[in-house]
Amino acid sequence: MLHILCFGNSLHGDDGVGPALASRLQAIVLPDDVRVFNAGVMG
Repeated sequence: MLHILCFGNSLHGDDGVGPALASRLQAIVLPDDVRVFNAGVMG
């Protein structure tokens, strides 16, 4: 299983790449063994 963790703060333009990437990846069909998580600023 592959977990992709995307960190960032969507309220800050330069730090919002993580949430933006998570949204894009969650919108496409990925293999069954891939999970995408928007971890926000928890990192």
